[in-house]
Amino acid sequence: MEAGHVLSEVRRAHQRSNGWVGWSAVAYLFLVTAAVIIGERPYFGNMDDGDWVAKAADLSPIAFVLSWDHFAFGSPRYASFLGIWPLYRMAVDPMALFLVNAALVLFCLLAFWLAFRPLLGGVPSTVTATFLSVAVIWPFTADLFFFPSLQEKFIILGAAGLLGWVRLARRKPECVSTWILLALLVPFAFMTKLHIVVFVPGVLLALWAGGSGASRAGLRRARVVASLVIIGASGVLGALALFGDYTRERRGDAFELTRLAEWRFLLVAGVTVAVALAYAFVWRVGLARVETGAHGVCLTFLMTMVGAFLVWDVYQRHLAIVSVMIAGSAASFTVSLGPRARFAVAATALVLAGAWQMYRLPHVFSSLGSFGDFIRSGQAADLAEQETVVYSTCYEARYNYELYAVREGLDGLKFGWLDDLDRLPLASEGTSAQVLVLADHVLCPLAASEHFGAAEEVSEVWQSGRSRGFRLISIADGGHP
Repeated sequence: MEAGHVLSEVRRAHQRSNGWVGWSAVAYLFLVTAAVIIGERPYFGNMDDGDWVAKAADLSPIAFVLSWDHFAFGSPRYASFLGIWPLYRMAVDPMALFLVNAALVLFCLLAFWLAFRPLLGGVPSTVTATFLSVAVIWPFTADLFFFPSLQEKFIILGAAGLLGWVRLARRKPECVSTWILLALLVPFAFMTKLHIVVFVPGVLLALWAGGSGASRAGLRRARVVASLVIIGASGVLGALALFGDYTRERRGDAFELTRLAEWRFLLVAGVTVAVALAYAFVWRVGLARVETGAHGVCLTFLMTMVGAFLVWDVYQRHLAIVSVMIAGSAASFTVSLGPRARFAVAATALVLAGAWQMYRLPHVFSSLGSFGDFIRSGQAADLAEQETVVYSTCYEARYNYELYAVREGLDGLKFGWLDDLDRLPLASEGTSAQVLVLADHVLCPLAASEHFGAAEEVSEVWQSGRSRGFRLISIADGGHP
């Protein structure tokens, strides 16, 4: 009895240690990210922030969700927008928006890990740190920190919910609460965004792989019913995507060479091949935990992602969800290592993740901060008094930037889109009006315009003190029609 009590205490102490190490990794990554945000002082972005901050302040959560035509978009994103509302409602200050969003991104990554971890069996604490670090190191995860409006974080959360339900179904397939939870999870997961379906084959593999202590008949029925529900929900999303304006525009021809030559596609395809070869190696030498199915689930995620891009345009924001697929693969491999090797991998990954955040995040946060420098500058105040129109190469900037001008008390300052030729007062048209353009090297470069390239004649009117930041320039038409 005494020996059993001691063993039980040791196990509980080990579990507490696991929890502390995992939460310490989360805290470390958040503190590094928060330090960069506070140091760079980013302003609201030019994607959706301005519009959504204004709407969230004026509308209730339900009204906010229903203010978009999701079916015309091609994907019912009700759950995502419901999650976005409190984020933008709390955005009383740009800093608050990015800090809360950073915490939310890390929460979604952690939620996926907690749902994925049971597939690995007994997991040492260091593997948690490895998973989170690798997920952050994946280069496209940074977009989730840069752009709070991206809904891919909720796709990761929805996939986590489905994976978590798999474990519950294996243990209690005939319990009523199991099916009530599925009835809640499916609408949430499939009302995030279209590419939640990329996770479906891997989730189904996790559902069907391995055994269970539950009754065989009950588990078999649970697997069949859940598979039909999940596949049916995927089919509905696919059908909606065929007719949605946004989704239809982003679907190309199968095996289009220009898409296959895209470096982002080649990166994901190359990583998938590397994971498959590594999986084959550990299988051959007997290190793979075949009974858990974790290797196969992650490889299925990656293969489905590559398959989707054979017909779907490769957009960088979509690749953010690959973070948990890569991180899951890394965790699956490190579980089989010895304690010292696992610690070395986790420590190295944490250091690299922190260094990557400090290197990568300023590239965009500094640019966002430089816009804040402009909109709060004396130059902007003077332009507002003159009711000047400032142009940008970013299409959505003309809407969001005007909202920011009003927010800063500069109602007279207007913004336009540089490629809107119907309103652009070109010098070649005989007008002496000054054409002012707010451009940077990252978000809204001058070269992004269809009519004005990098070689255009420009003169600088105002410049942020930050490198690669926004500058206000006066441009002259170089003879373009």
